[in-house]
Amino acid sequence: MIQVAVATQAVAMLDLGEPALSHAMPQLQSAGTSYNPPEREPPDARVALNDQWRGVAQWSGVAPIPSRRLRAEVREPMPGAWNSTILLGTHHKSGTVLLAKVFRIAAKVFEVPRHKNNYTACARLFETHARGICIDEHVNANSMREWLRPQQPFIHAVRHPLEMCVSAYIYHKQGAEPWLLKPLQDFGGVSLMQHYKTVDPTEGVRFECRRMVTELVESAILYNRTQPPTTAPVRPRGHLPRSRLTRYVRAVAAGTHRRRNVLSIRFEEFDSDFDDTFSRIFSFLDSGAAIPSLLKEAAQYDLKRAQPGDEKHVSASEDKAPLRAFILGDALLRGLLDSLSSLLGYTPGRLVAPNELCDQLRALCATTNVKFLQWCLSGRVALGQIASLPECGDDSRPRSVPPPAGSLRSSEW
Repeated sequence: MIQVAVATQAVAMLDLGEPALSHAMPQLQSAGTSYNPPEREPPDARVALNDQWRGVAQWSGVAPIPSRRLRAEVREPMPGAWNSTILLGTHHKSGTVLLAKVFRIAAKVFEVPRHKNNYTACARLFETHARGICIDEHVNANSMREWLRPQQPFIHAVRHPLEMCVSAYIYHKQGAEPWLLKPLQDFGGVSLMQHYKTVDPTEGVRFECRRMVTELVESAILYNRTQPPTTAPVRPRGHLPRSRLTRYVRAVAAGTHRRRNVLSIRFEEFDSDFDDTFSRIFSFLDSGAAIPSLLKEAAQYDLKRAQPGDEKHVSASEDKAPLRAFILGDALLRGLLDSLSSLLGYTPGRLVAPNELCDQLRALCATTNVKFLQWCLSGRVALGQIASLPECGDDSRPRSVPPPAGSLRSSEW
């Protein structure tokens, strides 16, 4: 079992929040460090507080106060949004089921088709500029290149990467999706779900986080490249070829202004203020007089008002605290999650450069010796399998899908 001291140190290193004053002042004073309480937001400021870290604190013996108040993102309405193709991009365990249910209601109200993970139907919508909703629950840079245009409404749902790992592990231990039941040679012929039920939770949740790397990376990079930077971009190390450095500069430039056609929603906001979150979503889509009725219909899916209709997609908070600590006890995972949470704006700090992120992925992959992961094959990163980092990987190994030409450029999405 992981030691409490290790868990406490891991939480601190991920910079999840300031320690509570009563616990932290003696330690800070002995270290010669001054304590500055976080600034208070105006009472009327619309903010989303991530209180989930209190579960980590209670388990590890420290009660943190969130060091950052994550301001809820607000966009001006996009006139005529419902007369275009709306792209709703999510990631595993970032609110896909909830958003799909609510947008089924919205599709009926506005009499438009709604497609979920039907790429043929979605491509047809975007090609013809037809009215409709496309839900991509594993959205990545390829979706951006192929579909997103400056006037295309895009709603991007993100979540803290640590919470994504924990929630996915709990779900995959009890899920009924066919791929979870497929025998895997790397696990001696047992399925992933069976594997998670038999191994120690420490090993299980850490592997699940490795399995989800592609999803985690895409979430962070897409968010960062559709947001104004909170920190000056960091130039990659000098060993990058000039062509790759040029592409990096162009990619960073793509995220230096606020994109009016993109609304980013944090999963945590559904818990902090369900109605306000969906009000911002429907206002962004210029839903006008339909907003009150849409909010009334959406309220049936608010977990604070009603029990979840699909228990498997909702996990108990008391089960998560030790699992978070197990993940943070792995130095390689902790370092990667720290980088990704900064890109997502959850924690302050410098933004990691592409080649540095690739180095972290290489180190993590070297300790993941299985053959069925898309991004990591027998300990080596597979080139071209991470859409947002197409040049990260081993060029000598065969790949099933060739990497897209070049990196993300401002002219592409």
